[in-house]
Amino acid sequence: MSVAPQPIMPPQQGSMIAPQPIIQAVGRGDAEAVRMWLEAGGDASALSERGTALICFAACTSGAAMVKLLLTAARPAKAGYADAEGWTALHAAAGSLIKDRSGPAAVALLCDFGADVNARMFTSLEYDEDGEPYYDEPNPPTPLLCAADYGLSCEIVRVLLSRGADVTATSASGDSAEDYARATLDRPVVASIEDAVAEYDYDSVAQAIQYWDDLDEPWRLAGEVESIIELLSGVRAAGSWKRYVGAWRVQLLLLQRLCSDGRASPLGTPSRQAAWVWTQSIEDLEATSGCKVTPRKNYEDASGDEWRTAKALMAHLVDLPPPLVGKVASYWRTARDPLY
Repeated sequence: MSVAPQPIMPPQQGSMIAPQPIIQAVGRGDAEAVRMWLEAGGDASALSERGTALICFAACTSGAAMVKLLLTAARPAKAGYADAEGWTALHAAAGSLIKDRSGPAAVALLCDFGADVNARMFTSLEYDEDGEPYYDEPNPPTPLLCAADYGLSCEIVRVLLSRGADVTATSASGDSAEDYARATLDRPVVASIEDAVAEYDYDSVAQAIQYWDDLDEPWRLAGEVESIIELLSGVRAAGSWKRYVGAWRVQLLLLQRLCSDGRASPLGTPSRQAAWVWTQSIEDLEATSGCKVTPRKNYEDASGDEWRTAKALMAHLVDLPPPLVGKVASYWRTARDPLY
């Protein structure tokens, strides 16, 4: 698969070189030291002497709090910073495991402050041993492909997709995000980072994260890669993120129409035409969807804890016009929606 060359853009240079102590403070998450430097006139878009932006250090080491501090400074960092190869802070955050588990929040912040969720690292013209030209592309080239390749957080993948990441994007060799994720299934599995500390004889969680990528066979967290593959395949099958995340709302509207036509009943006393009964409790609904649902306690047809059932909730919804049902549903968050 050939990849068209992209123009090589210069990095978005900061106005100053960051002092080494500040770079170290960003790396270890010392917000107070960084804040004092910024208030004294420091530039959050500053670079290291090697050309790496502070926002990139924050995105891959210290997490969301430091990313937010830099993005909201008086002289703020650039969320869309890219170096000479097109590598961005979003690439860094997507492929990192943060000690305080704030990677998904950091990704969300970068996207919401203007980072290009589909930023692609630049290709370069190279020549093989026979002198034939070919385009070489860094691997993996996009933030979503990075997140799938590292396979460390399904929530990071979910946040990227919710902000518009292209699920159909592939590398120069044609590998999709699903392909990258499946390639990690053979890695050793640990139940948690804490278990990795014990199993690999690290001194701390921070050390386990720091040296994760140096292992010949990096470990993976149990269930994360499987969840990533399931999510990516679900979005691909639905055709888009919007259709994937909105599928249950469409089902709710269909159910409302069936109930209003007498072809289904949410009450447990179905009509002659209705064979379907909803018996799931509100607690079950909340546990599986992630949304908080509280029907009126004075529901006149309910007795005891009857108001705490999903059928009581549906009894109210089926009385609403379909546009209002859709409006109500738009305020609910399900397990398919991102946490950030």
